[in-house]
Amino acid sequence: MANAEPPMLKPALVSGAIFGVVAGLPGFELLNCACCSLMIGCGVLAAYLYARDCRSASALFGVGGGATVGLISALFYTIATAVMQGVRRALFEVADPEQALEMMERLGVPAESLDVAARWIELMQGWTGIVVEFFFTLLLSAIFATIGGLIGGAAFKVEPPAPPAGAPPTIDVGPVPPAPPVTPG
Repeated sequence: MANAEPPMLKPALVSGAIFGVVAGLPGFELLNCACCSLMIGCGVLAAYLYARDCRSASALFGVGGGATVGLISALFYTIATAVMQGVRRALFEVADPEQALEMMERLGVPAESLDVAARWIELMQGWTGIVVEFFFTLLLSAIFATIGGLIGGAAFKVEPPAPPAGAPPTIDVGPVPPAPPVTPG
């Protein structure tokens, strides 16, 4: 049954694109607050799609393959999320940072914390914020999509077929050690 494995790129791309677009939609990004569910779902879907391809190609698929395809899907998830967030930033006005700082001041946040928040807000605007957000998302999605791939690999594994009924059982003894050298008498 161990035929050539199908490529992982298509299932990873499809899964990463679907979940990345959903994560970039307003309001849906909050689903990642629930134990990074979108990122885990991305890995599970990638594992499911790859297991389906392995099944039709008569190739084996397990937990290791699930982790790998989940990790690859994390890259596409991050790219799709970044594109969606870029579109959102271009179409919708971002909240005024001054309003956020004024609200924090009214809530009684200490002056030192307000200074830190103001510097952080200033840093996160523009290209620096986009780059930091991209790599932070890539790190988190790599971790959680790989976990999702592990879950999917365990749930959707493709094993070799059982031997036909009545066939003698085969025992895999593993590699046989070499015989000791024979020394003359």
